Amino acid sequence: MRELCIRANYGYSGRYVERITLAKDAGFDSVFISMRRAGKRLATFDNICQAIDLAKENGVKLEFLHMPNLKEINSIWQVGDMGDIYTDYLIGMISHSRLLGVKKFCLHTCYKREVDAPSELALRRFQRIANACERFGCVLGIENTESRLHDEFVLDNLDSKAVGFCYDSGHEMALYHAKCGSLLDKYGDKLVLVHLHDNMGEHDDHLLPFDGVLDWDKITTKLAKCPDVNVVLEVKKQGDPDSLDETKQYLATALDRAKKLRSMIEAKK
Repeated sequence: MRELCIRANYGYSGRYVERITLAKDAGFDSVFISMRRAGKRLATFDNICQAIDLAKENGVKLEFLHMPNLKEINSIWQVGDMGDIYTDYLIGMISHSRLLGVKKFCLHTCYKREVDAPSELALRRFQRIANACERFGCVLGIENTESRLHDEFVLDNLDSKAVGFCYDSGHEMALYHAKCGSLLDKYGDKLVLVHLHDNMGEHDDHLLPFDGVLDWDKITTKLAKCPDVNVVLEVKKQGDPDSLDETKQYLATALDRAKKLRSMIEAKK
């Protein structure tokens, strides 16, 4: 049966260990963690390794690691040393995390649309990341993000069994303004990860499924035709980030929504 996952940063201000154990206690099978900016710096190896270790120590399963979705990713598309340096950075993070037991990773192709045109130089850099994933025995999901042009360029041209598609339902609506997954139609056979969340059609709100305008009947119909993947909620609690009671209720509701999506997908298999 598909497992149920929620992102570790779901909108409660408690410490990391409290957040992930609350999710586990609510009934989620796993969490995923994201590499983000710590102050004015990118998350370091130590930051992310500590998060992985703390999850292990507290019996919380990690579904995948979300690589940095920051503007530095755009250097991969640019001529110059920074693109190679950042590629090395990503490969180093993947290799180090893989040694700690992480088996799946998610990567954006770019940050917003402030990015150079697709090129063979950029493809060679992404191919290096893909080759590393093959060597380390892990899976890399390329997520649909701000630039469909760059997403399709990478997914169409990378030659690797380790690389697949990470479908983000909220991005499909807010960034492409599409009510049914057009990239899911094209790359559904390559599906390896999902980020399921809702919005009102204009912004990437990360609402619980069924709290926005997305057509979940159509989305689950498409997902039922794809390879089986776990149900992953990339959602964020609205309102008071400090309220423990509200957070527990939010997690209970989130789990119910995840179970509903799973049932809808399985019913259409």
